[in-house]
Amino acid sequence: LTEALRRANKIDWSSPAGSVWTNTIVRADGRKMVARKEAHELAAGIIAYLIADEYMTTDDRNELWNTWNTARGKDTKTPFDEIEDKALVPEDLPAPVVP
Repeated sequence: LTEALRRANKIDWSSPAGSVWTNTIVRADGRKMVARKEAHELAAGIIAYLIADEYMTTDDRNELWNTWNTARGKDTKTPFDEIEDKALVPEDLPAPVVP
């Protein structure tokens, strides 16, 4: 618990456009929170990944990647090289907090 809290204190909680939180728990315009249950669950998953990714399975990471990119409006179904609009290309998950 102590280590998890130490790592959580290292998370960048700011939400400028394009941050990890954009279209996750903060709307794209940065003015309002996304209040849906799914947004809270996604945020919890991102936080867990950021502070304890070494305890996540590959399947867990892949599911989080898919859910996060889908919430951000990215195309996770089409092969990357076939996506014409580069704004729809999925992103890698952010780097976890270094222990």
